[in-house]
Amino acid sequence: MEKPDDKIKAYYQSKRLSTEQIEQILNSPFKNKSSDKSIPTFLKYAAAFILLIGISYTFLYLPTQKQNVILENFANEIVFNHKKNLPPEFPAASLKELKKKMKRLDFDLKFPDKYIANKKVVGARYCSVDNRIAAQLKLLNSEGKVETCYIFKKLEKFDFEKEINKEETNVILWNSDSLIFAIAKER
Repeated sequence: MEKPDDKIKAYYQSKRLSTEQIEQILNSPFKNKSSDKSIPTFLKYAAAFILLIGISYTFLYLPTQKQNVILENFANEIVFNHKKNLPPEFPAASLKELKKKMKRLDFDLKFPDKYIANKKVVGARYCSVDNRIAAQLKLLNSEGKVETCYIFKKLEKFDFEKEINKEETNVILWNSDSLIFAIAKER
C-alpha cells in the first residue's frame, strides 16, 4: 500500500513543466523586460511635483484659510454687537474710569492707540466675541459719529491686521501680544 506522502509527491511531479514548455515561456514575446519595470523619469518628476503641491497646500493655504474663517467670525459678532447700538453700562470719559468700573474683564484693559486717536470716549459695556468676555467702548469720532471699539483676550497663535466690510459696517481688526482690538463704524 502506498503512503499518502508518496501519492502527493507523485501527483505534483506529474504536474511539472517539460523542458520544451519552459523554453517556450522563456522565448515568449510577452515576457517582462527589466526596463519595463522601472518608472519613467517624467512620472517620477510628476509625482514629486504633485507631492510638493499637496504639502504646500496643507502647510501654507489651509492655515491661512482657517485664520480667515476665525477673523470673519469675529467680524460677524462685532457687526452684530455694533448694530445693536446699546447705551453704555459704564458712562466714562477715560480709560482710567473704565478700568475701575469694569472688574469682570479677564485681561488688563488697554486703549488701542492705533485707531482711536482723536476720538472721544463716551463709555463702555460688556459683550462677548467668540464666547470671550469683551469690552465694547463707545466712541465719538471727529464728525460726531458713533464708533465701537472691542477689546478681548487673544487666544490665537497668529498675528493679523485685517479690514472686513459687512452689512454696511467697516470692521478693522488687529492684535497685540495678548489682546485683540477691533473698531466698527458705518461706511
